[in-house]
Amino acid sequence: MLTKTPTYHSGRVSLMASILFIFGMGILLFLPSPSAAKSSFSLSNIQKLLQKSPNSGLNVQLNQHVNKYLVYYATTKKGKRYLRKCIRNSQRYLSSIRRALKQKKMPTELAYLPAAESCFRPNATSPMGAKGLWQFMKQTAQQNGLVVTTNRDERLDPKKSTI
Repeated sequence: MLTKTPTYHSGRVSLMASILFIFGMGILLFLPSPSAAKSSFSLSNIQKLLQKSPNSGLNVQLNQHVNKYLVYYATTKKGKRYLRKCIRNSQRYLSSIRRALKQKKMPTELAYLPAAESCFRPNATSPMGAKGLWQFMKQTAQQNGLVVTTNRDERLDPKKSTI
């Protein structure tokens, strides 16, 4: 389903791309303690880590707003619990999503987008009516070839909504 890099309507994209890129690199998983995490999450330290990583094709913008979320996911009980849940849920889908993105010559870091959109839950539904791993709205899904009727909703099918 993803035939081109998605575009969004706000600054939320660069924030999500940044968080997901860093999430995908696994930085948050290896910090020994909340105090170590807070000191490790200076923008300069994160920038150094990003410079060591391969070019991702995503526009990663680090700023105080992004840093606030990184610290939240690395240091708070709720943030860590959510992150662990997403990682656990991702194990079922991540490799096939990465494969599909690679075949379409798209940045494989986009495979982490469902972490922010649905926590890798294929049955997730937003208050606005977006559904599935990718949180497609009905019209967007239909424009991209997915069937969305009262009897059938392909947004809830991880494979069909990805390829």
